[in-house]
Amino acid sequence: MLSSIKAKLIGSFMFVVGIIICFGLVVILKTGDVSRDTVTFVDKYWATADLLMETRITFDEISHLVFHPPANMDQEKFIAESTTALTKMRNQFADSALDSASSIKITAQIDHVIAALAKPVRLDGVPASKMEEADGAVAPLLKTLETSGETALTNTVWEGVMAFNDILITNDPDEKKAFDQAIAQIENHPAFASLSRVYPPFKQKALTVFASANELIEARNIFNESGETLAELLGTAEGHFEGNVVDPATTELLSALKEMQSILIIGLLLTAVIAMVIGFIIANRMSKPLKQTAEMLESMEQGHINRRLDLKSNDEIGRMAKAMNSFANSLENEIVVPLQLLSQGDLTFEVHPRDDRDLLRSALSKVAADLNETMAALQNAGAQINSGACQVADSSTTLSQGAAQSAASLEEISASMNEISSQTNVSAENANQANCLANDARQAAEEGSTRMA
Repeated sequence: MLSSIKAKLIGSFMFVVGIIICFGLVVILKTGDVSRDTVTFVDKYWATADLLMETRITFDEISHLVFHPPANMDQEKFIAESTTALTKMRNQFADSALDSASSIKITAQIDHVIAALAKPVRLDGVPASKMEEADGAVAPLLKTLETSGETALTNTVWEGVMAFNDILITNDPDEKKAFDQAIAQIENHPAFASLSRVYPPFKQKALTVFASANELIEARNIFNESGETLAELLGTAEGHFEGNVVDPATTELLSALKEMQSILIIGLLLTAVIAMVIGFIIANRMSKPLKQTAEMLESMEQGHINRRLDLKSNDEIGRMAKAMNSFANSLENEIVVPLQLLSQGDLTFEVHPRDDRDLLRSALSKVAADLNETMAALQNAGAQINSGACQVADSSTTLSQGAAQSAASLEEISASMNEISSQTNVSAENANQANCLANDARQAAEEGSTRMA
């Protein structure tokens, strides 16, 4: 059980940190899965997609050079480099992420492309060289025709020459039909017999041009067909791979990333809510007793000391509440009660200071001791005053008796004087004066007697 505010705060902080760590571990584990999926996607799926695209691009470059070779191209070097590049890709397809059926078909077709590559490359310059030889055989034939003056036949020969020249430009096998028509016209011409010596070399070399050209065209067609088949297989494999492998893997990867993001957001929100709840609880548990303590102190400031704090915790606030209650009890029982007795005149109370630093109880104890000493002195003075008063009372009694006797004597004197006045006819004025003196003496005696009493 946590017994201090510091321990409670640390415990709450560690609880929140523990929640964050738990969510962090979940995120770390999820990140590991996402990382592995990403590595697989990049290393395997992306590499396969890149291999498909690279194979297509490489074949297009090779195909372009096969059909449009530069004049100074090293044929054997080109064949070797192209074969190496295609063989490398073929081997990569065996380890790719493609399904086995597609991989087998593509590797087999690459083998066909490699097999069809060398022949059109090597045959590329043959028709041209054959055409040069055929062109060399044309000159004797034209010279013979020029001598005979056969203009129409000469034009037919030129049609045949244009046919085997055009086939190298158009690669159109129909050029052979045009040549055959020209040859038929030449051979059926009446003047053909004059060409018996120079015509056979021309025809033979011209046919060689067509033969080499057709062989080149056929070789290129075979290579082109194998390339088109390869491109079709690559397109089919790419579409199948993208739809059945890459897209689901991408969707799964994005889903995992979204799930990880959701875990992070939920973790942050839950941690924030828990932290707010814990903070509210701690703040409420701290503010409520502090408010009660403040209200108790305000009541004590107004002189109300009967209020107590009802707090059961064992932390600093609980100890403060116990100390406040103890202070209030001590103030009520050891300070206020003695003061109430003192106000009633009861000085029998006793106050015992707890130590030398207990200034309040020490002062109240000193006040009680001083008041007791003062009351004892007052009692002694009262006894002395009482004794003096008794003596004064006795003296007053004696004086009163003397005054009474004096008054009686004065009355006798007054009576005598009245008698003498009546006898001797003293004037009324003297008698009145004597009466006044007698009355004054009597009043003085009475007042003195009253004061003495």
